Amino acid sequence: MNNFFNIVPALSKHFLKPPNPARVHLKIRNNPRFFPYFQNCLGAIDGTHVPMNITGDIATPFRNRKATLSQNVMVVCDFDLNFTFISCGWEGSATDARVLRSAIRKGFRVPEGKFYLVDGGYANTKFFLAPYRGVRYHLKEFGHGHRAPQNYQELFNHRHAVIRNHIERDLGILKKRFPILKVGTHHTIQNQVKLPAAAAVLHNIIRMHKGGVAMSTMTNVRRSPRLGTQGNGGVTKKRGTSSKARASWKADLEKALVDLLHEHNTPQYRGQNGWSTDVWNRITKKFHDNHPYKNYTKGQIQDKEKELKREYKMLKEARQQSGVSWNEKRCMVEADPELWDNLIISFPKIGKFRSNKAFPLFDALGELYDGHLAEGNYNFTSTEPTQHTQVEVNPEVSSVEATHSHHDIGETLVDDTQGGMQEASMMENIVGNGEAQPTVPAAPSTSTENEPKKHRSNGDIAAIMEKYIEIKTKQVESKQIANMDEYSIMNCVARLNTMGLSQEEKVKALQVFKNADNRELFICVDMDTALMWLQGEMA
Repeated sequence: MNNFFNIVPALSKHFLKPPNPARVHLKIRNNPRFFPYFQNCLGAIDGTHVPMNITGDIATPFRNRKATLSQNVMVVCDFDLNFTFISCGWEGSATDARVLRSAIRKGFRVPEGKFYLVDGGYANTKFFLAPYRGVRYHLKEFGHGHRAPQNYQELFNHRHAVIRNHIERDLGILKKRFPILKVGTHHTIQNQVKLPAAAAVLHNIIRMHKGGVAMSTMTNVRRSPRLGTQGNGGVTKKRGTSSKARASWKADLEKALVDLLHEHNTPQYRGQNGWSTDVWNRITKKFHDNHPYKNYTKGQIQDKEKELKREYKMLKEARQQSGVSWNEKRCMVEADPELWDNLIISFPKIGKFRSNKAFPLFDALGELYDGHLAEGNYNFTSTEPTQHTQVEVNPEVSSVEATHSHHDIGETLVDDTQGGMQEASMMENIVGNGEAQPTVPAAPSTSTENEPKKHRSNGDIAAIMEKYIEIKTKQVESKQIANMDEYSIMNCVARLNTMGLSQEEKVKALQVFKNADNRELFICVDMDTALMWLQGEMA
C-alpha cells in the first residue's frame, strides 16, 4: 500500500494533463449559446473538502467552517470530464482563493488569452472568469417554474452556470465512484492527502478506456456554487454585506482585546474550534469591566477578532512574496510600487496598509494563531516534480530479478482484454534505462532457503512505474493518431469517389467532411447507408 502512495505524484503528473489551448472544444464550438463567448475557455475550477482523521495536537488548522476535519482540494477539469490538475493537502480552514494562489506559485499556468470558469468563491481576474455578484446564478433558479433571464447579467450567469456545471458533475462522479473520499481513513496524513489525487488518476484512466459512460451522463449531480447568501425573491446578497452596525475601534482597544485573548489562550478556555460561547461571554464581560464607556456587543467583539485574524493571515502571506520586506521597528510592509500593485491583485484588502499604515499587533497575533492556521505544509500538486528519489539499477542484475520484484505491480496494471499479457511482460522487463529487455533463462539459484529476500526501495519501484506510464501513454497516443488517420478527409474522399456522385455533389460533401464526427460516421457505416445519410446532410 505504501508503495502505491509513493508513486501517486508520478501518476498524477502523467495522467492529469492540461487541455490543448489551440483547440476549441466541440461542446462550445457547436453551440451558439457558448460560441464565440466562451471560445477561449479551457475548463472549470472548484474546491471540495475531503474528510480526514487527524490527531488532536495538529487538528486545529484542518477544522473547516462546518467544524469537521478535512483537506481543501482544488480540482480542474476540461469539458470531457477529465481532471487536468489537482492540488491536495491544504488544511480545511484554508479558503479556495488561497489554495488557488498556492497552485499558481507551484506551477499551475493559464495560457495567455485563455481562462477557466470559477464560482463566487474566487476573484474575477484575467485568467479566472467568475459570475456577476448579486445576480441570480444557480441553475435551479432558472429551472421549470422560474423566470427566464431578464437582462444581460442574468443571461451571462445562466450560461456560465450551465458550462461550469462540468466541474460539479465531475466531482459528483468522483465521490460516487470512490466513496473513500467521503470518510476519514486510518492512513497517515501524508497518505491521506494523496487519496484525492489517486482517485483523479484512476478516474482519468477509466475515461481513457471509455469506461463509466453511464455515470458521466449524470445530470442531477450538482453542488451549490458559492455566490453569497440567498435572499428574498431569488436575489443573491453580496458577500461581505451585513445588517449589523459596525463598531468603531481604536488601536488601544484592539490591543486590549488581544491581551484578553492571550489571557484565555489556554487548553482550559480554547479548544480545537476556538473559544466557546461561555469563554466569549467571559471575555466580553472583562472587556466591558476594563472599558465601561464602550458598549460593544459580544458579536461585535467576535467580529473584530475575526478581522484581526484575517489581517494577520493576509500580511503573513504577503511577507512571503518575493521582493516584500517587513519593517520590524515600524511594523509595516515595505515594497516597491510595482510590487504593491501585484499585492493588491492577490490580496485586495491589503490596500489600506500601502500608505505606511502600521500593524503593531502582528507579533502578538502570531503567538495567538500560529499553529492554528492553514499553512499548506502537506500540499502537493500534479505539476510538481515527482517526490521520490531515482535509484540506479545495477546493470548486472538480470531482468528476471526485476520480474520477481515487481510482479505484483505488473498485475495491477494489466488489462486482460486488450493486450494485457504483452503489457505485463513489458512491465516486468523494464530496467533502469527504461527500455524493455528480452527475458533470459535464470541461472540456477545458489542461495539457501533461509536467506532473506532482497527488496527494492520505494524510489526504485516509483522510477520503474514512471517508465511504464511513459511507455503506456505513448501507446495510447499512437493509437489515437491511428484512429484519426482512419477517419481522415483523404479516406472519406476515396470512399466518396466510389459512389458515382456529380462534381457539384462532391463539393457539397467536402463541406460536410469538415466536421470530425461526420467523417467518422461516414466511414463507419455501410456504403448504402453512408450515401443516404450524406444526401440528407447535403440537402
